[in-house]
Amino acid sequence: MLDKDTLYHLTLETISVEDQRLEFMSRSTPRGDILIDSSSLRTLLPQWYFSKLKSVMYSMIDAQLVQGVKPEGSLSELLCYNISSRPHIPEVTIHFRGADVKLCHFNIFTNISKVVMCFSFRGHTGPYTVYGNII
Repeated sequence: MLDKDTLYHLTLETISVEDQRLEFMSRSTPRGDILIDSSSLRTLLPQWYFSKLKSVMYSMIDAQLVQGVKPEGSLSELLCYNISSRPHIPEVTIHFRGADVKLCHFNIFTNISKVVMCFSFRGHTGPYTVYGNII
């Protein structure tokens, strides 16, 4: 973990979904830096990387998709499922330099109502990649 002016960074190498590894290399952060922000409720990934991750998650979940859910200010829809269709959540592991973090299902999807859960990661176009509190 690197301390840069009281901001803590890790080096994100890969996120794997089941046995599929998605290599991470950002043009703006060539070392794969990701800022740790325990006050952020989401993990924010560059849009190009988030799109790949969302696509892999979509391909691995066989359940009733809920369409049209957009967070305020977002251009893209969230990946959401009807909970009653009992979706199987694939195993997701975040691989940092020197450590792996296997996520629990409640770190991957968040219930936004009694019947709908949505993918907890978000894509963005900002300058930082952020590892958030709820992830």
